[in-house]
This record gives sequence, C-alpha cells and structure tokens, in this order.
Amino acid sequence: MLFKYGVDFEALDTIEDVGAICVSRPTNPTGNVVTDAEVERLGAVARARGVPLIVDNAYGLPFPGIVFGDATLAWNEDTVLCMSLSKLGLPGLRTGIVIANEEIIAALGAANAIFCLAPGSMGPALATDLVESGDVLALGRDVIRPHYAERAERALDLLRAGLDGCGVRIHRPEGAFFLWLWMPGLPIGNAELYRRLKARGVVVVSGHYFFPGLEDDDWPHKRECIRISYADDWDRVERGLAILVEEVRRACDGDGFSSHGGDTGGSSWSPDRRLARQSSGNGLRRAPMHMSLTLGVLIREARERAGLTRAELARRARMPPSAVARYETGQSSPTIDTARRCVDACGFDLRVELVDASPQRQAAADAAFARSVEDRLRTNDAFTALAAQLRNG
Repeated sequence: MLFKYGVDFEALDTIEDVGAICVSRPTNPTGNVVTDAEVERLGAVARARGVPLIVDNAYGLPFPGIVFGDATLAWNEDTVLCMSLSKLGLPGLRTGIVIANEEIIAALGAANAIFCLAPGSMGPALATDLVESGDVLALGRDVIRPHYAERAERALDLLRAGLDGCGVRIHRPEGAFFLWLWMPGLPIGNAELYRRLKARGVVVVSGHYFFPGLEDDDWPHKRECIRISYADDWDRVERGLAILVEEVRRACDGDGFSSHGGDTGGSSWSPDRRLARQSSGNGLRRAPMHMSLTLGVLIREARERAGLTRAELARRARMPPSAVARYETGQSSPTIDTARRCVDACGFDLRVELVDASPQRQAAADAAFARSVEDRLRTNDAFTALAAQLRNG
C-alpha cells in the first residue's frame, strides 16, 4: 500500500536554464524525506551548474525535527538552508531562519531591510533563548516528533483498514504532518472528491495543485492524489478520516474505480492496468487510451525520424523525459498543443483538420453500434491486449 517518490535526475539533466535547485525536506504535501544520497547528488549538480541548492527545512532537522526515519542534516557553502519557528507552534510570529554563505546572507539582510522595515523581534528573541539553552532540540526530539509520529501511525492504520481492497496507495509517511493518498484510476477526479468531502465538512487539498510545470501534461496521476493533514484535534481527524473512507469507497463501489482497483489488494501498480476501465452504471468498458496511443505514436514517429533520443526531445520541448516516455507508451494523454510542441521540436508540423465522414465510414459506424454489448466487449478486450503487446514489445 505504501510507495515513495524519488528525484528524477534524468529530467533534471535536461533542463538548461537553472537559477537554483530547490527541495523541501520533509516535503509538503507528501511527507517525503529526500534521502541523504539524493541531497548529496543534488548538491553536486548544483555545484556543477554554479547555482545554490535551497533546502526548505521548515519541518526538518534539527528543529522542529518532524522526521520519522534516518536522515542527516547536510550543509556547505553552496547550500541555503531555510528553517522556521512556525512548526514549533508559533506560526503567528512568522520568523524564518536562513543559513547560507556570507554573500547570500548579506543580500537577504539588505532585501529584508527594504521589504520589512521594522520586523517583529519576539520570534528572534524566543529563538535565541531556545537555541542557546538547547531546549529547541529537546522540544523537537521529546515532544513534537513523537506526537506527529504517533499521529501518522494512527491515521495510517485507519486508512489501511478502511480502504483495504480499493487499490489506494499512500506515500510512506517520513516526516511533516501530512498523508498523501494516491487513488489509481479514480474516475471522479480529485477535484470532485474534494467537493464531496467539503460538502460533508472535511477539507483536503486536491493534488492537482502540486504539479507545477505540468499544466499542459494530461498525466492522470495529477488527478488521482489528495493531501490530508493529521495535525488537528485527534477526534476531528478521526471523524474526517472516517468520512474520507466512506467517500472513497463510494467512488470505488458506486462510481467505480478502474477495474484493477478492487483486485490489487494494495500490491504494486502497473500502468498496463489502465488500458481497460470499468465505467459506472452501464456495464460497458471503455478504452481511454485511443487518442493517447494515436498522438503518442505520432510523437514517437517524429522523434525517431528526427534521430532524437527521448532526453534530446525533452530538452528541446522543455519537458521531463518521463513525460515523453508516458506519451509514447500510451500511459498519458498529451493535449493537441503538447503533441504539436513535441512534433515541432523534431522539425515537423502537426496539422489537425476536420474532414467529412465518407458513406463507408458512416455505414461502418452504424454497424458497430448495432453489435451486441458482449460482441463489443470481446473486440475491446482484443484491442486492449494488442495495445499492451505493442507497448511492451
């Protein structure tokens, strides 16, 4: 049931105009803690490009220390480490702490003098005493971290029990105070799930807001995730999770997850299982990959005729190589504009126009609609199997 995101270094290598590399650790919204090895590699990439590595450490080490696993605090002259007092229970003080080389600190000090002529002094005064006494470390280690670690486990247990068999996956809770739910094949979309939950007094955050730079990418994953927080009063959190389970099960049992949702038992997910989805109510299956495969084939043909690798096309089209791979294999549906951008990056034009349907084509369509449901299902299954073989072969 648990999964974990990793840094896509291949995609990072394709981006040319980099001014800084930023990472949140632990991450809002997923609770992911970038590994020590990933931080070290990101630092090496930043040094090679002559840019800073900015680490948003508002939930991290050494305080408030909301990190549940093994992690090391790393810093050097090329790193900008940002911390905050807000997660210590003092959000209203709006006090940030930046650790960086002297040149960056001088620039930030000058900017701060302009943006905030008279910053509040209560936060810095409290932070000074907490740091000098060492109480800030004890507060994180003995109070804050155990509190949220227990909350994470209790929330995870409730979701595991309530959503068993729905195919829902949860990002491994490694820090902060969020859980990130991934519901492969969610037919109603996370925005609709948000509306249903809000109508019942439960507020979550729809995951599609957390994919900057992929606005033109029709990657289904963006519409299948939500962020929940377990920082509130536990009774309220528990009631909210119960309602969340009810609504997700309603989608699973009534609106219908994709057909793999009920039979995976939380096992590893395969994109191949997206090829056929069970639609709600009418007993018919639909194959949502047709346009995806058509445009993906065009993108792949243009790339191969241009003699480009996926990484080279991604660099020209200014998108991650993983996006190109998803388009070409039918795992994701590019928009017409995105497909045109890819084809244009290969040196070709993509033209879309309307043509009158021939009488033969209309007759074929009429004949298809006249076929029985069972016959159409058999044909659809055959094409689905063929598409899977073509993708994997």
